[in-house]
Amino acid sequence: MTAVDLSPTGVRRWTSRVPRDVLLLVAGALLALAVEEFRDARHRRTRERESVASIRNELRANVALVTSARAHHAFLVDTLEKLALKKQLPSKQIYMNGMFNPGLVTDVAWTLARESGALSDVPLATLLTVAGAYASQGRYRQLTDQMSADILEQARRDGLDATLRDNFTQFISLDTDFRNREGGLLEKYRAALDALDHLR
Repeated sequence: MTAVDLSPTGVRRWTSRVPRDVLLLVAGALLALAVEEFRDARHRRTRERESVASIRNELRANVALVTSARAHHAFLVDTLEKLALKKQLPSKQIYMNGMFNPGLVTDVAWTLARESGALSDVPLATLLTVAGAYASQGRYRQLTDQMSADILEQARRDGLDATLRDNFTQFISLDTDFRNREGGLLEKYRAALDALDHLR
């Protein structure tokens, strides 16, 4: 096989045999590909920035919701434990204000970004941290739905007052469990937000 001369002289000799129009056509095609690649890269970066910003906002909103829910559950645990010690029933103001109120957290921004591929260029370590927060949130929501359905079924069977007032001690362990879960979830959220902030 004859070796190809890639020296400047050899390249000039080769290109001198190729019609000028062909060279211009090839050069134009290469330039168009480079421009298209640049546009695609810029579009990906824009989508990534917008997706990360949406996820960050969603996480911050979820932090506020879970923080509020945790404070309410902590209040209920403290209040109901004192009532149980005194062998008193909770007032209507207490039990009608919600004996179990988890945060109504969302994952719309995370799901949309993940399914659209907008996070393909985000470092894996960051994605794993954020995914871990949303996985914990998913378990939190699943347990919330399950416990809410159980409470609703009990209220239908035994009546609202019997469920929320007469059997109020059942909520001490439930609210304690969710207060602790919410504390762990908030730690996951903070780790995810910290990881996203390091992308700037």
